[in-house]
Amino acid sequence: MRNTLLSAVATAALLASGSPALAQNVQVVAQVELVCEILDLPATIIDFGTTETDADLPAQTINFNVRCNDVDGANVSLSSQSGGLAPDDDTNSGIPDDPGNDIEYVATLDIDGTVIELDTLLVVEGDPAEETGVLPGSAGLAEAAGVPASLTVDPRSNSGSLFASGYSDTIEIRLTAIAGGTV
Repeated sequence: MRNTLLSAVATAALLASGSPALAQNVQVVAQVELVCEILDLPATIIDFGTTETDADLPAQTINFNVRCNDVDGANVSLSSQSGGLAPDDDTNSGIPDDPGNDIEYVATLDIDGTVIELDTLLVVEGDPAEETGVLPGSAGLAEAAGVPASLTVDPRSNSGSLFASGYSDTIEIRLTAIAGGTV
């Protein structure tokens, strides 16, 4: 019994005598993925319906949200593929390729107060058009729901003759995170 007691005392003395303690560090890391996106876009077609020559078409607006979690924000571009609502069948039907035969419009993109306006009247016939701006980074823009945005397309009264045809254009909204991601 005495040996057991001496052994226990010796072990306790050895542990208390300043033998080095072993320490380990654990590094904790996480990566947040860069997200720059358009959310809740309700429609991919704005349809002005059927009209007669020289009829005024009312402006139409679609609402959606935009999210970008780059602290520096995003570069934004608004572009028109045709530079106005051009006749769909002008190459087959003999509709003259004349600026008076397009339906010009003003497209206004508003992302949480940052406004970009594209006026197709200022575009050379048939050329694509683009306007750009910078969307500053913000906590609201980085949130999962994003910030409110809208696109309004307001056709202008046509000064020329509109021939019977479908008229169309493609508008692109592009967000490019200043850090480098594109949507």
